[in-house]
Amino acid sequence: MRHNKDLPQAEQTLRSLLNDDPQNAAARENLYYVLREQNKSAEAQAMLQTLPQSLRQKLQPRVVAGMPGDALRRQAQAQVSSGNPAGAIATLREGVARYPDDPWLRLDLARLLQKSGNGSEASSLMSAAYRPGASNSALYAAALFASENGAWQQAQTLLARIPGGSQTSDMRDLRQRVNYNLQLVTAENYLAQGNTIAASNTLRAIASTPPKAPADAGKLARLLAESGDLTTAVSLVRNNISSGVSGNAGDYADQIAVLNQAGLTGEAQNLISNPQLQASSTPTQLASIRNGYVINEADRLREQGNYAAAYDKLIRAMQSDPQNTDLMFAMARLYQSGKMNKEAGVVYDYLMTRDTPKQDARAGAIDVALSAGNNDRAEQLAGGLRQDNSPDRLLLLARVAEAQGHHQQAMTYLRSARGKLLGMQSTNSSETPTVGGVLAADNPFIGVSQTSAPTRTASAYGQYMPWQVAQSAAAPGSTLPGIQRTDLPVDTAQTRMLRQVDTMMESLQEKTGSWLQGGMDVRGRDGESGTSKLTELRTPLT
Repeated sequence: MRHNKDLPQAEQTLRSLLNDDPQNAAARENLYYVLREQNKSAEAQAMLQTLPQSLRQKLQPRVVAGMPGDALRRQAQAQVSSGNPAGAIATLREGVARYPDDPWLRLDLARLLQKSGNGSEASSLMSAAYRPGASNSALYAAALFASENGAWQQAQTLLARIPGGSQTSDMRDLRQRVNYNLQLVTAENYLAQGNTIAASNTLRAIASTPPKAPADAGKLARLLAESGDLTTAVSLVRNNISSGVSGNAGDYADQIAVLNQAGLTGEAQNLISNPQLQASSTPTQLASIRNGYVINEADRLREQGNYAAAYDKLIRAMQSDPQNTDLMFAMARLYQSGKMNKEAGVVYDYLMTRDTPKQDARAGAIDVALSAGNNDRAEQLAGGLRQDNSPDRLLLLARVAEAQGHHQQAMTYLRSARGKLLGMQSTNSSETPTVGGVLAADNPFIGVSQTSAPTRTASAYGQYMPWQVAQSAAAPGSTLPGIQRTDLPVDTAQTRMLRQVDTMMESLQEKTGSWLQGGMDVRGRDGESGTSKLTELRTPLT
């Protein structure tokens, strides 16, 4: 299977052999090479560290025959295996100085520099492949390094310079993975812009031929879930798992998160408990997965209004991992939902020094300030937000603008948010929807239309009797624990946000719309018949 390049199946078979016979040296050796060929360097190194020293010396990377730097590469690999990465870097530096045209020496050195935190030098080292006349091996090595660091466009550019007839099967496999990830980047950009419809369409097209690698399949499933297509996301995860588990907990983190998000906690726990996954994962990876499960459960309980149970789950997890920022964010959300804005604000202020790329802590602090009526602080914090045109960010900015009395600016934010939620395109700087090159009018029926009743399960009585439950659910967090049935359907996040936007737009229109006030004065005078009789009506308008 390895020689046929069916590496995932070869890995699965070898791991099964080792589960039955952990001392099988031949299986360990072959698994090491299979992991190396799949570019799973961390797993390969982890396996190397568990082997006897005599076997470590034997298990050196099989490099292209005839390269002048092979001996130095093997020496550096031995230094890494013995816990001396600094010595390995020095050895590889010497090798690159002696053999500057050896791309594999450069790649090994760049990888070690990257791991040691010197990413700029690593990138500079691999830049030689961008020069005209670079060899196919140099281009491939640089493309590998770019792909390992998420630079998919660079990797595609490098691979495109290798003539089709000269490409090996490994090069073609990498090209396929690069093209796949570039499509994911497009979908991620749509999601960042709040265009969930375009993102969903792009992701569904990718899902028609899903990737086999668990990390890639998991990322696709996660993005599908973010776009609102949880059904397709779950189906993708189940299909990937059914083909066999290979890799570590980190590779399956997104898949497990999707199962938890869908409420399929049993399936998620079965995957985490998989013996092969457990054996291939580090304690840190497993702890991270467990925390993700706890956070998902706590958020679910919070949305049901069961704040006490959510708090108990989070505080137990924080006792084991007090510096985990994901747990802190979950606790801040809980404080906020429970109207403990002061406590939520303390947490968000602390987290702003280590904020997420989406600035969740700053956004949470702004929300808390608005809830407390501290509008000036909300405006000050909003000034530190980076450009983000997602609907939830636009709604937050609309609330800040409205709190400052900037009604028209707030309406502009709301129009843009509503257009994005509906998947409408924009061609102007304010990103408000346009039709035929002209600004689209506001929906005149917001607030005056009768919404259709939610789909309900038919009752045999023709109506809901006292011993039956009406098939509609309250908004998350709006009922006390034990009052709201948790098995009733709930609105999607997108539907709830659209309702928030419409409600705020209606409120602003009532405040800022033109209005007419009229009154009538009647004055009469009696007299002789004829022209002396006067009747006068006056209607002042303001």
